[in-house]
Amino acid sequence: MIGLDELEGYKPALKLEEAIELWSSGKGE
Repeated sequence: MIGLDELEGYKPALKLEEAIELWSSGKGE
């Protein structure tokens, strides 16, 4: 079972990755 701490660790990382992807795709093109 995944612990809440693990989930909390993943959520911001996924959001950050998503934000970077959107930012770089928008800035690169």
